[in-house]
Amino acid sequence: MLILKSLIALSIVIVCALIGIEKSKKYENREYILREAIALFNGIENEIKYTLATLPNAIESVRTNMKTYLKDVMGVVSLEMLKYNPSNENIGKEISKLNALSAYDKQLISNGLIELGKTDVEGQIGIIKMTCASLESQLEESIELKKKNSKVFKTVGIAMGLIIAIIFI
Repeated sequence: MLILKSLIALSIVIVCALIGIEKSKKYENREYILREAIALFNGIENEIKYTLATLPNAIESVRTNMKTYLKDVMGVVSLEMLKYNPSNENIGKEISKLNALSAYDKQLISNGLIELGKTDVEGQIGIIKMTCASLESQLEESIELKKKNSKVFKTVGIAMGLIIAIIFI
């Protein structure tokens, strides 16, 4: 009977620790996606400036080097932009699938992408620079939040698991 109780207590601690680790990963994922979004906009800027590529082709060219879920989302966005009359709602819906980002992060990225095709090359470069500056400030905020909350969620997960295990034993 003692072995069974010990196994149940250990499994409770492990499950709670895993939940805490999953919560802390959201902060890490936000940082990675924001870094990739900044790299995406910088890459689009280079493609537009130096190769005079169209916006969907620039996105496709840049997204091949990406590693996060943003790569898949940008593939759908570039396909949407190839349509004769692209829908801003569809672009916003695709960006909203990035669960690790805050609502403001999603809004920055989607507004940046939506506004890109509406101006000339110089206007697009200005939009990209403004979007990158905003994303960089969001990146700094995400790094600070990750430092504060990542360890907290891991520790709280383990502590809650231990508390629950002690109560049940």
